[in-house]
Amino acid sequence: MLPRTTAKRASSGIDYSGLAIPKGGRKVGRIKPGRYENANHRKDVAGMICCLWQLGECKGPVSGHHLLIPWVGIRGGSRRSDDRNLVPFCHHHHVGDDGVHKRGDEEAFFREKTGYPEYGRILSERIWRDSPFWEPVP
Repeated sequence: MLPRTTAKRASSGIDYSGLAIPKGGRKVGRIKPGRYENANHRKDVAGMICCLWQLGECKGPVSGHHLLIPWVGIRGGSRRSDDRNLVPFCHHHHVGDDGVHKRGDEEAFFREKTGYPEYGRILSERIWRDSPFWEPVP
């Protein structure tokens, strides 16, 4: 006999095999696509200098910022983008008074700081492709 959740899903006629189950276990009726994670890449990005260091405004330690508008994968529903969408930000540019999270509009933030609203997406893709921890992701 099939487990209860599998039986319900099987009776709906939809094949859910191959879809990722969100962290925290199964939630019937709510399946989210998997989120790519790479702890080594996160640590590598956090060890870089702030991507806006040329502005001379940097303060505090550097951490990886998951893009609000990713170049690959999805985001939304209180979920951050996957680890391929990381850029290094100092505390000031990340969550400080002039940070991207205070602004809320990532494209406007990058337009103001660099002149290019897609700067974060282009940079994070380059960082991922040059990463020593790059791996093919299906």
